[in-house]
Amino acid sequence: GGRRAQVSIPGPAADAVRAWLAARPATPSKALLVRSGLRLHRRTVHTLMNRLTKQAGVTRISAHGLRHTAATLLLDAGVSVWDVQAHLR
Repeated sequence: GGRRAQVSIPGPAADAVRAWLAARPATPSKALLVRSGLRLHRRTVHTLMNRLTKQAGVTRISAHGLRHTAATLLLDAGVSVWDVQAHLR
């Protein structure tokens, strides 16, 4: 909590983020995900993840679980542990 970091977002995900930033309501916050101009709370993200996985018909996973999945996929693809660490910051 309270930590700020700059991360790289690859290809299609970056395009989706740019589209969201262009379409989202105006907000003074620089946070990517906001609700009513405020950063999303942990519980809100948890509820959102539960709803989206249910809608998609996939096994429920947390945002932190997605982080682990991303790390595993990167390592399986041959990315070095150091690069994975840097990517997940």
